[in-house]
Amino acid sequence: MVRHLIILQTIVVWNLPLFKILQHTLSLIGISMVAGVIGLALSKAASDKKMLPIITNKQKFYYWSFAAMSSVFVTICKLIFVSSGNFIGILVVAPISGFCLGILLKSLFWNTKRHRT
Repeated sequence: MVRHLIILQTIVVWNLPLFKILQHTLSLIGISMVAGVIGLALSKAASDKKMLPIITNKQKFYYWSFAAMSSVFVTICKLIFVSSGNFIGILVVAPISGFCLGILLKSLFWNTKRHRT
């Protein structure tokens, strides 16, 4: 798409084309909006929680091990199944995506039955 729209390829500032400036600007706007929503939700959250979960070191180890294994798994799958020649990009992005996926999946299925008062 960028190749077809000449205006996106024009150099604007600091020898950067317009599409790069738009890409990074919109990414920063999106991250700022997510941070704002999280901040708003945290400011409205009730702080009178009486029950806190008891999490042992063994449970923490399993949690973070799952995230790390997910990172390795996603990276290996990406290297095997994608025909892109951008190995450096894959080796940077895939582990981060896999780690986030591992945290998300483990958090969704995390079961804390014991609580402390």
